[in-house]
Amino acid sequence: MKRLLCGFLSVCLLSVSALADVIWEPESSFYALHRGSCELEQRSYWVNSPEGYTTLWDEPGGTPVANIPNGTLLFVYYRYQGSRGDWGIVEYSADTLRETALTLDESEIPEDRWFEVWVPMEDLVNRYDNQSFLEEYAGELLDEERTLSLSGLLYCTYTYPEGPLNFRQTQKFEADELTLSPIYVDASGREWGHVGYFYGDRNVWFCISDPENPNLTGPSREPELYPAVTEAMELPAAERGIPVWVIPAVAALCAVTGYLLFRMRRKKT
Repeated sequence: MKRLLCGFLSVCLLSVSALADVIWEPESSFYALHRGSCELEQRSYWVNSPEGYTTLWDEPGGTPVANIPNGTLLFVYYRYQGSRGDWGIVEYSADTLRETALTLDESEIPEDRWFEVWVPMEDLVNRYDNQSFLEEYAGELLDEERTLSLSGLLYCTYTYPEGPLNFRQTQKFEADELTLSPIYVDASGREWGHVGYFYGDRNVWFCISDPENPNLTGPSREPELYPAVTEAMELPAAERGIPVWVIPAVAALCAVTGYLLFRMRRKKT
């Protein structure tokens, strides 16, 4: 049974990879050069640094773009783990960044409305979500199935059992009959069932015992954060590393030089 539950957990954690139509890839040049060291993440994180803020960068360890305070919620699309540490890439709008930033270098914001920045993962803590729940309660999940008919129900979905309300149906209609698995029984004896994909939402839960109740959210499981700073902080100095474009340029130059030397040797012989 443990083996089956572990297998289910792995499928849930990787389910986003199966939905190719929603997978977005960054246009970042750093990402393009380090794609092999980047993994799909797609989770929300709170900024939570002991200093009260974190810095957004144009690339890991590159040029600082802005300082943003603790408590800012970021959606990390991909995670890079390599020689420059552990970083996440975030898509931001210029207007939102201007509203939330403590300090901002306007010269680093492109003309496009949306652009990509990198943030050190050590300054983040994940928002409690379905993946967090599955990891925490793996030993209490029942490897069983339940069938739930939504026909005629004003059903509700939750992010995880007793978690935030995800969706509330306001009109009765003929809907699908769902097969839910695994099953979780909360402290009140209510049964909950999981479905990997439902009308555009991934990994949602239904309370099988009370599917129309929108008031089943329990105590918050969100982590406690370090206090946020409220005053503007100076941006750190940019690292004077080698620009990412230099590496492929040098490689191309070496290839051309090698080819020319080879041609010259052939002519001599």
